[in-house]
Amino acid sequence: MERDYDRIVFSAPVRRLSNKTQVFPLDENDTVRTRLTHSHEVSNLARGAGVSLCCNGFFNQSDVNDKRLLRDIPSLLATSGLVHDLGNPPFGHQGEEAIRVWFKKHLADKYKNETSTPSIYSDFIHFDGNAQTFRLVTRLHAADGDYGMDLTYATLATIIKYPSLNNNLGPYKKAGIFYSEKEIAEDIWKHTGLNNHQRHPLTFIMEICDDIAYATIDVEDTIKKGYASFNDLKNWISSDSSIDKDFLKAYIKLSMKK
Repeated sequence: MERDYDRIVFSAPVRRLSNKTQVFPLDENDTVRTRLTHSHEVSNLARGAGVSLCCNGFFNQSDVNDKRLLRDIPSLLATSGLVHDLGNPPFGHQGEEAIRVWFKKHLADKYKNETSTPSIYSDFIHFDGNAQTFRLVTRLHAADGDYGMDLTYATLATIIKYPSLNNNLGPYKKAGIFYSEKEIAEDIWKHTGLNNHQRHPLTFIMEICDDIAYATIDVEDTIKKGYASFNDLKNWISSDSSIDKDFLKAYIKLSMKK
């Protein structure tokens, strides 16, 4: 697991994240986060969550010894957190949409006629950064032979956020695997004991850490940019009846500290 993390952190796709937008593109303020900063923060949150779960007996029903769990699970979560946005294009979801529109406008007829199956054509017009991440680490970035970055099955299973294809979404809202990597995904599920199109349990934890990172830290960047103030945030939180009152009191107390 540690080898996977080391191999990824020194790779070119990770370095490319430094020039990709998190929320605010091409910002002159060097403290505003890029996609690289965000990925490292998600990775650290995920590692911490893994350590906490292991130390608090969350995996006590497992047949694996505690020392091995404490070594492998935090490392696996840290790796998946670092990898999760590698396939995102510049400008994030807007970049994904730009790619889809370009294919539909310029290559729709050509690729509709030339591709061997409708599934491949569908991948072009439904381009998604999650599926591109999986393609990148399993095929495009070749570290050794024909296995992409040559990562472990455990890491590869954990980074598949949406274990579905465009022609078979199942319960998922979008595809996380391109048709060209269908056989690779099936091989991963087989060797990790997952059913086809089943999420790895640790993927849920990584996704929560991603949500925590952008739901809280992106707000910090918004305040740094001057688009909102802490008072604006406090007033917005205070007006939301769904937010736990004890949390609200703790937040207000913390926000008043100098």
